[in-house]
Amino acid sequence: MQQTQSIQRFLESYPEGYINMHNIEFGIMKDCIVVSYEGCKTVNDIGLEFVMIYPSVTNELFMKDFGVRQPIHLRNISDTDLWNVFWQGKALLSCSVITGEICFTLNYKFQNEKLILITEDRVSYEVIDDLETIDDFLYFTQQTYQAAN
Repeated sequence: MQQTQSIQRFLESYPEGYINMHNIEFGIMKDCIVVSYEGCKTVNDIGLEFVMIYPSVTNELFMKDFGVRQPIHLRNISDTDLWNVFWQGKALLSCSVITGEICFTLNYKFQNEKLILITEDRVSYEVIDDLETIDDFLYFTQQTYQAAN
């Protein structure tokens, strides 16, 4: 319990969020720890953005999922760790295509051994393509956007 409180106090000392050396951001939201990782790139004048979000149910679960016992351990969490919790079904990946004023977003989660795509209209589909890397997800999102337009 004391370890949980020390991590909570550490993160509360960063009201705008703590960003570690791997560009992973940590914050407190409603007494739970939220972890995120984001990035962007441009391909043929089309903006592609992603954000992976891990919202913990409890601080104890966060500590268990990431193997964290002390605030100093937060600095070692990387995108690889976030991918691990994503494939355990505990994180959400959101990918967007941005062209001019249009933003097309697809959300992905791993659930019951299946990769699920969730549209902006909250319709869910199973993804049968083999997506593993962030580039795979961004490419798939871009292809889906182009097929829809």
